[in-house]
Amino acid sequence: MTVVPVEMAAAGVRGKAGGGARSRARSRRCFTAEGPASSPQQRANQGANQNAQASDDGGDGGGDMTMGPNADRDSHPNGDDGGKVNCSGSSSSCRRSEWRQLVMQQQLDAIKVSHLATRHKMVTILFSDCVGFTAMCKKVPPLTVMHFLNELYQKLDALLDIYKVYKVETIGDCYVVAGGLVRYDSDGYCSVLPEGEVDELHAVRVMEFGKAMLRASKEVALPTTNQPVQMRLGLHSGPAMSGVVGSKMPRFTVFGETVELAHRMESSGVPDRIHVSGATRELLRKETWEQTEALLVDDGKRMDTYLWVEEQEEDVLYKQRVMAVYL
Repeated sequence: MTVVPVEMAAAGVRGKAGGGARSRARSRRCFTAEGPASSPQQRANQGANQNAQASDDGGDGGGDMTMGPNADRDSHPNGDDGGKVNCSGSSSSCRRSEWRQLVMQQQLDAIKVSHLATRHKMVTILFSDCVGFTAMCKKVPPLTVMHFLNELYQKLDALLDIYKVYKVETIGDCYVVAGGLVRYDSDGYCSVLPEGEVDELHAVRVMEFGKAMLRASKEVALPTTNQPVQMRLGLHSGPAMSGVVGSKMPRFTVFGETVELAHRMESSGVPDRIHVSGATRELLRKETWEQTEALLVDDGKRMDTYLWVEEQEEDVLYKQRVMAVYL
């Protein structure tokens, strides 16, 4: 038995009396509503057990906590999330979902493009190219080719506003022009003709522009021969579509069978002559024509074609005729 001095016993009694409040405060901190507070290790074990139980229940009683691979799919009955297909199901259903989304995207794209497209009842398209251009490119430096094309195209571009035709594009030595596609205002600005409107002079404008092209080309020499360049011209008239295509460097262009047939007229033409289809010839009855061999087109059909017969006329009479037609 241990004997405690009276002084130490008294001090201990005073300490217990003074620390009673602190002891009670510690007791309150160590007890919660559920019972005694656990140690840090026990709290960690309890948290792990709760997570395991939530995973086993599959989100019952707490659907917002579902974290499985099909969580996004369950939230979107169609199996898509913001346009993205989640292929966690069968491969056939995944393919069907992808196909539906592809069709929907194509329909949306078609609607967007339709706002930029215009249907034209009747236009005239001209294609032209330089005879011997491909052979020339093999014999001269690229810089010489660029200088030749720039000199030629500058002369042709200067004629566009005079005859009120629209330059569609240039591809190498191919120069494409359309008549009846746009209209010019008094300030010289052009706008696309609305659907249903037809420029009655579309064929005349393109034909006169073609004649001016032949005259302008004689002022440019081919680098390999130093002779005036020869050009083949082809014209066809018919319906077409115009619009802006592409998202990178979009451009205004023309589509349709009329464009393809005009190209056929050019490729089967004769140097320094204007080759036209029967449809264009019907719109240009005042010109003199020479019928050529019929051109075979699709489905075994043959198209009557004609070559323009150049007539010598005085310069004054020509200017008067142009002034009467265009001004």
